[in-house]
Amino acid sequence: MSVPTSLPASTAPSSSTLGSSLKRAVFWNYGGLYFFYFAIWQIFFSFHGLWFHAKGMDGGDIGLINTVMAVTALCLQPLYGYLQDRLGLKKHLFSFVVLCGAMVGPFFAFAFPPLMEWSMTGAAVVGGMFMALVLLAGVSVVEAYNERASRANHFEYGHARLFGSIAGGTITLVSGWMWANVNPDSIWWAASFCAIVLGALLFVAKVPDAAKGAAASADATRGTAITKETLKRLVTDRRLRRIRGADVWHRGALRRVRSAVLDLLRAARLAWQPRAGCFPTW
Repeated sequence: MSVPTSLPASTAPSSSTLGSSLKRAVFWNYGGLYFFYFAIWQIFFSFHGLWFHAKGMDGGDIGLINTVMAVTALCLQPLYGYLQDRLGLKKHLFSFVVLCGAMVGPFFAFAFPPLMEWSMTGAAVVGGMFMALVLLAGVSVVEAYNERASRANHFEYGHARLFGSIAGGTITLVSGWMWANVNPDSIWWAASFCAIVLGALLFVAKVPDAAKGAAASADATRGTAITKETLKRLVTDRRLRRIRGADVWHRGALRRVRSAVLDLLRAARLAWQPRAGCFPTW
């Protein structure tokens, strides 16, 4: 979408060891962003199937939620990517993802049960679209912003990214205890709490003024402006379509759709009760 340009000296990444990163408060700040975002991620993907099943959803509707999430993310990620490219180091889109995350508890406590009473399928579609805003589509915003911020603050992106893996390994234990000893609905409020902490960390997250100025200057002087012709070429160019298709498949969006469709087929097979003397042929 733009001609690549070299980073200014003030924003060029410098070599950084894990030991030196651990001594910097800004590193812990951005590591916290990853920890609490992927805590929300892990809570949902660890327990959503159990919770929906306990509320009366069958395997088909649960698979439909995963399908809607993947398709919604597939549609939103190009828009999110375009907006984040324009925003650069501004926090507006990240803040929207955090706001959606903070609404997870109220959504599943107050909005989702009436939707299930109205229609299980309708609830699955609405729930999948809402959670895509937080997870499968929102993750691209979180990753893009943190990667830019790591270069601006001169620490290794992979070191901060490690906090997301730590969250995945620990939050399941905490959520499982809450499920067993408090009540299953408490996991959604735990997700909202994580989003609130995430918002506080995002609010205090610092980016050097020099990096902000360099990003604004790069937007003003970049060689290729984003026009309707540029966007049209992104859609019609065969080479870009092949690259984009391979990237989407590699990142797992289409793989999630495929898995969700298979879940639907398995659920339909389990729901099919053959008559006496008949056997399934698929």
